[in-house]
Amino acid sequence: MPGLGVIAAVTALMQLPAVFCGFELCDSGFYMTFYDNIFSHPEATGYNFMYYLSGLAGGAIAAMTGGSILALRMAGALCNVLCACLVWNLIRVPHRFLTLLITSLLVTAGAWGTPLTFYNDLLTILLALLSLTMLVKALSHDSREDRSTSRRTTLLLLSGAVAGINTLTRIPNVLEIFFVILIPLLARREAVRSSLTWLGGWAVGLAAGLLAAAAFGHLPLLADTIRDLLDTAATPGAESTHGLSSLVAAQISSWVTIGKTALKLLLLYAAWLLTLRAAARRTAEPAAAIRLAAGAALTAAAIWVLLRADIMTALTAAAVTGAALALRRRDLRIPAAAMLLMTFILPLGSDNGIYNAGTPILWGTLAVAVTLWFQTARGATLLCAVALLATCAANLAAAGTYFDDTPLIRMTGRIASPTASGIRTSPERAARINALTDSLRRHTSPGDTLLVYGSAPMLNHLTGTVPAIGCSWPELLSAAQLERRLDAGPAPQYIMVMRFKTLGATLGTPSGDFALGHDTPQGRFHTPAKSAVMSSYIEKKHYRAVSENADYTLYKRTRPAPALAR
Repeated sequence: MPGLGVIAAVTALMQLPAVFCGFELCDSGFYMTFYDNIFSHPEATGYNFMYYLSGLAGGAIAAMTGGSILALRMAGALCNVLCACLVWNLIRVPHRFLTLLITSLLVTAGAWGTPLTFYNDLLTILLALLSLTMLVKALSHDSREDRSTSRRTTLLLLSGAVAGINTLTRIPNVLEIFFVILIPLLARREAVRSSLTWLGGWAVGLAAGLLAAAAFGHLPLLADTIRDLLDTAATPGAESTHGLSSLVAAQISSWVTIGKTALKLLLLYAAWLLTLRAAARRTAEPAAAIRLAAGAALTAAAIWVLLRADIMTALTAAAVTGAALALRRRDLRIPAAAMLLMTFILPLGSDNGIYNAGTPILWGTLAVAVTLWFQTARGATLLCAVALLATCAANLAAAGTYFDDTPLIRMTGRIASPTASGIRTSPERAARINALTDSLRRHTSPGDTLLVYGSAPMLNHLTGTVPAIGCSWPELLSAAQLERRLDAGPAPQYIMVMRFKTLGATLGTPSGDFALGHDTPQGRFHTPAKSAVMSSYIEKKHYRAVSENADYTLYKRTRPAPALAR
């Protein structure tokens, strides 16, 4: 299929800037330390076991490539290429090539601002899309007599199994069990039997994942993770990004923001339909003039609405409204329903709602929507897509990639680590990170336990040190959880306290107040209460500073002097 080959190639090429450019210390480091330790020191990254399946896959890739960050970014890019291939098979309508080319360009351009290192969200989206593609095919075959019952049953079983095993990619994915509601909603016959078949596949997939965990001896850590999740859910929102109140607030906030943009697009679409109706009452020349004038005005208004929003809000609003309207179309009804369900279910449990996964979560929904928009208003769709692509390209050139605001032309600096080979960032950022790792290497050895307080788990990966307290990113914990974990386990050999903000596109200015949690540009991640827990622990366990500068203090544990004999 030459068309599919072009779509796959474009999807791959569009991701190259994010593969080779940009470097951040938090999210990618969180994944990489998980992959480094899942087979050798699984207890060191027990917190990450809520993303267990991605850990197995990422750990295998890391083991084969020596922990290469570039290899894991390529694996993340491959997930998007496979999603594009699945969408190609999902959407079978006229102009499929052009509509899916637009979809691929928009999704990958939007993804420049999200993490590309292979991680749970990318694998979640790929497996969810695979599950729903098979389910859509099974439902589409429902009324075709030339399709055998066994083929349909096989598709249902496999669809359920993929959704079931995806539960272990990210624990909130257990909600994918609700994919089954598509069967009674859309199937014409044997809905109960088909639903039970799908649920049976789901149970088998989940059981297979648990058997794999048992084979690796990871079941106790999985059980601990589930208990931790329940504990975190009960944490007040002011203390944790993953407390239940925070998660609910994030969902409401994200959909309210998207809903406002979607409503504007719907009003413009309604105005276009009214224009077509009015033009139909005129003779040929006046009708054409009305359509042209109204189309130009409404297209300009749509571009203005889309460009005023960020790329994720704009694309989600366009995708959801388009897919909702496509429910009325016989040729798009089943994939539209499936993709909408995926778009609403997958963000549940994320601390930033649908924004966490970024534009890749829209692969299916946007493909359906672009198909509808293109068939309804081809010129407007092309102009809106070009405007969004141009904006993304300008932002990439000027403001860099995820959590690295370096303009692309200035990304000439190298991180002094074999695992970061091939990746570029600004010379200033590279020098600052290299200074941190040089200091760590002078005092620590690979395999030493190091707790990094300051949202910089990448430092564990770059130095080969093992995270402490079962979590390489302590700021994800509430103050109470942090204190319990510190007291429950062995004291780490080293503790590094960062003095600058690492979250966000720009590295912060070093500050003593930041180390104490008083300068809090990172919100709930870095609070005075958590900093107080760390300061108390460092004093109680008799740590001493062995290296420090404006950016950090590195502590090493020393044994207290023995008490004098009386």
